[in-house]
Amino acid sequence: MYKYFIYGVLVWAVAYLSIFFIALGNPSNTSKWVHDVYAKKTIIASATPSPRVVISAGSNALFGIDSKAISKAFNLPVVNYAVNAGLMLPVILYKTKQIIREGDILIMPLEYDMYLYDGNPNEQMIDYITSYEPNILSTLTIKEQFYTFWQITLKSILIKQMQEIQTPKDIYGAHNIDSHGDQLNTKKADQTQQQRNELQATKPYNYNNLYKGNELSYTHLKEFAVYCQQNHIKLILVPSVLLYKPDYKDKYFFNFLPQKLKELGFTYTGNPYDYMYNEEFFFNTDYHLNSEAREYNTQKIIKELLPDLKH
Repeated sequence: MYKYFIYGVLVWAVAYLSIFFIALGNPSNTSKWVHDVYAKKTIIASATPSPRVVISAGSNALFGIDSKAISKAFNLPVVNYAVNAGLMLPVILYKTKQIIREGDILIMPLEYDMYLYDGNPNEQMIDYITSYEPNILSTLTIKEQFYTFWQITLKSILIKQMQEIQTPKDIYGAHNIDSHGDQLNTKKADQTQQQRNELQATKPYNYNNLYKGNELSYTHLKEFAVYCQQNHIKLILVPSVLLYKPDYKDKYFFNFLPQKLKELGFTYTGNPYDYMYNEEFFFNTDYHLNSEAREYNTQKIIKELLPDLKH
């Protein structure tokens, strides 16, 4: 009886693995907007000569940085290559490696979730990798590969096989990206009541209790820093923007993170609390500034970076 059980498990595993690998590369609607935005930004990056400033992170930088203002301040072309923090750190670093070149200055206002990444991919990361970038799988650790396989559902695989791919039409998508890679149509006047409600419904993140200080993210970041150094790319980490909540006051995580990164040899410029803003600065989530606040935030970043980047 035990023997038949083992055989059954093996047959199931082989069948599931077969379906998993057959489905790799099949597009999904969930990550279609991310794929489209990266495709457009990659074209922009290819056409922008180095040396240049490259911005890479999640959507806090997509919404929160004015590339033209940075270009004017430092007399360098700027590419905003930031897309979506839900992809998690390994994907962000992989995609960034594809476009950075010798002589570039890479500014990364990484969202705080990325520093907490410990090898367990979320739904967005799994969907994007399996739908559009299966080559990323081979760059992940065994732990990350296992979780990617273990957490993908048969239902999601079958949906991708049968669904009709839709062109994104809402705020997210290549149609709302300008020639530098910045987000369009996020003025205060563009904000809908639904977006206002979504913003007001946001809850504080529990970063303080989740943070351990030895996450896999640091291994990925250190390997990436070595790559940048070997290729003569200047890497600068800066704080992400974030909607201020009273719960964030005097938290160990926000105070210790810059110190930790500097101890590891990273250039980290700025204080996380200086990039936390009130609700009126945000568009539809607690990481997305409206365009008026984007100008204010960009000027703050320029001032922080002035000693390193002024030409």
